[in-house]
Amino acid sequence: MRDREYFVAGVMEQNTHLVILQDSHITRVHACVRPLFIIFRKPFHGCHTTPMVPYVATTEEITVTVHPVYLDRESDYFENRFVFGYFIKITNDGEVPVRLLRRFWRIEEQGGRLQEVDGLGVIGKQPLIGPGEEHSYSSYSVLQAFEGFMGGYYTMERSGGEQFRVTIPRFALRAMAN
Repeated sequence: MRDREYFVAGVMEQNTHLVILQDSHITRVHACVRPLFIIFRKPFHGCHTTPMVPYVATTEEITVTVHPVYLDRESDYFENRFVFGYFIKITNDGEVPVRLLRRFWRIEEQGGRLQEVDGLGVIGKQPLIGPGEEHSYSSYSVLQAFEGFMGGYYTMERSGGEQFRVTIPRFALRAMAN
């Protein structure tokens, strides 16, 4: 087992977010669902996921990069359950620290279904991101359609109390893109 590195993620009961406890710079993911836990394993031999292109947006010297993946093994075509993971890196290219206070997501599904998610922080945290630093996390979304889009914004606060919105780039979610 020396050649394998395991990533363990817990699912928060109410927000259904997953939390990577180690490095989240993953381009291919193998996910095995267990009650309240998801385990990611490296290397990813025989992986049944589809990584998608990265999406990047910069607002007021804060860069948000999103890497979505389709999680085939967690999805069920016959139940209209299509699961997508996404890995986010928030980089502070500015000269002052910023705190991520809130998130807002707009999730659009093929066929017109729309969900909006608004809440405090990300995965239960309101991280302070210093100049030149980054904060990474991962989560997932379950759609009832083959395709959809996600996007939104973070509400950030500078050390002086000034709040501003940072764009989360709108990204495509496509099941079975492989």
